[in-house]
Amino acid sequence: AVVSTQSTGMSCRKYEAPRHGSLAYCPKRRASTLIQPLGSVPVDNQTEKVHPVGFIGYKAGMTHSITVSTRVLRVDRKSRDPKREVLDAVTIIECPDVTVFGITGYSNSVTGLKKIGTVFNKEIDESCKARFVKRYSRSNKAVFRSYSKKYESGEIKQELDNLEFNADVIRLLVHTKVPKACKTKKAHILELQLNGGSIKEKMEYAKSKLGGSLSVKEVFEKDELLDIIGVTKGKGFTGVIKRFGVRIQPRKSRKGKRKVACIGAWHPANVMRTVARAGHMGFHRRTMPNKKVYMIAEGTDILNTEFDLTKKTINPMGGFPNYGDVKSTFLMVKGNVMGPCKRAVTLRKTLVKTKKEKNLEKTVIKFVDTTSKRGHGRFQTKEEKRAFYGLDKKEVEEGI
Repeated sequence: AVVSTQSTGMSCRKYEAPRHGSLAYCPKRRASTLIQPLGSVPVDNQTEKVHPVGFIGYKAGMTHSITVSTRVLRVDRKSRDPKREVLDAVTIIECPDVTVFGITGYSNSVTGLKKIGTVFNKEIDESCKARFVKRYSRSNKAVFRSYSKKYESGEIKQELDNLEFNADVIRLLVHTKVPKACKTKKAHILELQLNGGSIKEKMEYAKSKLGGSLSVKEVFEKDELLDIIGVTKGKGFTGVIKRFGVRIQPRKSRKGKRKVACIGAWHPANVMRTVARAGHMGFHRRTMPNKKVYMIAEGTDILNTEFDLTKKTINPMGGFPNYGDVKSTFLMVKGNVMGPCKRAVTLRKTLVKTKKEKNLEKTVIKFVDTTSKRGHGRFQTKEEKRAFYGLDKKEVEEGI
């Protein structure tokens, strides 16, 4: 007699199980560029003040912070004081001021946005020009050399008037001032759309910013939700176990254990797209929505709080691993951010506003950890370490 394993419960194998790996991102192809464009942008509300909808930043590293939450949970409904400490992992994104070097206009058409024209600044930085020419250091560096003649002839004024009268969408062309930690001489270029106000007000704002700098403080505020667009870490060619998380076969399996047991039927003789296969993993474009901004400050500012009176900056002891110290404006964002450190990420105002209570409450920072990230950190500052260990051997010898 045949005994059913389902009735006796003797088998450990499920007869139904959810599939391994998501098909939402198939095919898993690599990103075409390292710096990702904004893609979709928030709906333009002309009643608001004119503002850019995005920015560029560089991932510096991670630490953790302790905040005070006043949100009432189900467990705390009967308690009189619902305040409690919340420990969160946070990511530091350095956002140096960007330079506006161009204005672009688009008009709405049946097939989408149609480009009308672009006006560049009279003087453009060498780090930006290097993005327009391959091997810029060996070239004759003639890019934009004759563009200044358009300003002398008055042709630029006509082009700006053309944008103001015919454009439906105005965007700024900006390039970054790359931190020294990134070790590149070429600036990263991004197109930022202007939202709010009429076309005339947008053009006035764009003209005032042309050739000048734009700060991240003009775009985002504390406790605001933003979307982060970037490229994930590249993992190279990986197998199905790591790429899709399929089950490892038993020890006695033939021809390998880290494989898919059956990739398809004999007939029809084809492999379906839903079957896990080995291939490239990582270096994909991903968007992380509704990331909360905990802090916007300068890298040299003293982070004193009501609960932590230690005089220290955001930089941990020894700097962020593989990055160094943050010296310019930075954002502290709740949670993790895709990609390795030094990776350029695109910041965008959120498309879908959430109504969750945890995202709407104001952030009260109690403590930010600045211990060394290169080991088991113990001290918040160098002075604290010196007070515990005393003088160094070198300092003692010099004193003698």
